[in-house]
Amino acid sequence: MEVSKPYDLICTVPDVHPVSNLTVKLLRSNITFYAAPHYIGPAGRNILHVVYSIIPETADNGMNYTCLAELDLRPHGGIYSASSTVTLKTFAFPQIPKIIAPSVAEATEETTVKCEIRNVFPPENLKVILKYEDEELNSKIIISGHNVLAEATLSSAEEGRHMLTCNATIEYKSKNVSSFIHIYVLPEPVINLYTVEAGSAANISCSVTGEKIDRVKINLIHNKEHLEMDTRGSYIFRAQKEDNNNLYTCETELKVDEHTLKKNKTGILNVLYAPVINKTVTMITAVINSSASLTCQATGNPSPRITWARDENEVAAAASLILNDVSKNDSGMYQCTATNSQGEDSHMMSLDVEYPPEMPTITVTSSENTRSNITIVCSADSIPAAVYKWTYPLSHNVQVKSNTILITEPTHINNGEYSCEAENKHGTHRAEINLEIPRNRQWILGICIAAGVVTMVILLLMALVKNLIK
Repeated sequence: MEVSKPYDLICTVPDVHPVSNLTVKLLRSNITFYAAPHYIGPAGRNILHVVYSIIPETADNGMNYTCLAELDLRPHGGIYSASSTVTLKTFAFPQIPKIIAPSVAEATEETTVKCEIRNVFPPENLKVILKYEDEELNSKIIISGHNVLAEATLSSAEEGRHMLTCNATIEYKSKNVSSFIHIYVLPEPVINLYTVEAGSAANISCSVTGEKIDRVKINLIHNKEHLEMDTRGSYIFRAQKEDNNNLYTCETELKVDEHTLKKNKTGILNVLYAPVINKTVTMITAVINSSASLTCQATGNPSPRITWARDENEVAAAASLILNDVSKNDSGMYQCTATNSQGEDSHMMSLDVEYPPEMPTITVTSSENTRSNITIVCSADSIPAAVYKWTYPLSHNVQVKSNTILITEPTHINNGEYSCEAENKHGTHRAEINLEIPRNRQWILGICIAAGVVTMVILLLMALVKNLIK
């Protein structure tokens, strides 16, 4: 019985008399659900029919239904009974099968096809047959709850449209569904790229394996642009170093129904060219006692060998020259050279080692005439150049310019300590002198070296004549 559809249960009791003493009961699993007492109308002479309409459900599957007839002859006799039992078989098959398969498939390639039937009861009783044209496929049946899935693989070398059929049957009920699958042949593309030197002609060929099929289109693509090939399927152009490692794609294309089918193979162009060094960096600075790194950025194919030289002597064979704990002696010019089979390129780079001012040197000079001026100069070796600061006795005849003090017509009022501090961004150093000029216009330069002063140069020690200035 198919669930949710009406059916009649008919119980026939033959050769019974008197029917007025007859009671008929219908039982489901030994539980009475209907009783027809006494006479309910003969179907024929001494034959009684009891009819009960039911709408079976899945729960009725395997259920026993019994018709029990009882003839009561009391008080002149006893109660006589007879029964008959049937077992119901129910099923549900409400939906049409659904084929799950691609509309196009490549010849000789295995393609998976499926047929799905949902809400089947009992699912294990459903028989599913998948056919490709007239050939029955070897199907694998998968049951999940009340759903059934038949799965098979097919392969065909014959081009064209072919019919795929699914037939599902349970008990006496069958349902069929069909769809078409288009089998196509699309050859594999072949791309050939050859190594070429920059400035020479590059030849890229794009073809297919086997015989060319008229309906198949062949495309050569670079940067999403379709390139125009000659009749032999070649694209020829003059290669430059910028073309090295460019990607080219050979593509076969076939239109089947509303589908556009493609296959592609990609190749990389190898262009040989001489090294080219990036020469934007010409100078590197480093602080004394730190590390310095000079990097030579070079392109070339094959990859160039990079060397570093100083004063024509090779000091390293690497893209980067690393100098640890640099000193002033490391300052200077360095040359990097990139070399491969196609040629070479070179680049000069300077290294400037910066350091704080060394101990300042103070020098004093004066002319030989009696009205001489005194010049005091402070100098300190440093990179970058030091900025000088003076501390001295203030006077109208003293002029300060950077690292120089000029005393015009010096007298005893200019006596005292002259301190020079040299400073840059890496540090400072200081030195002092004492200047003594007597009141009688004889003067003596005295030098006092401050704590920590290493070098003090006295360039001149002069005594002025006793004569008064006229």
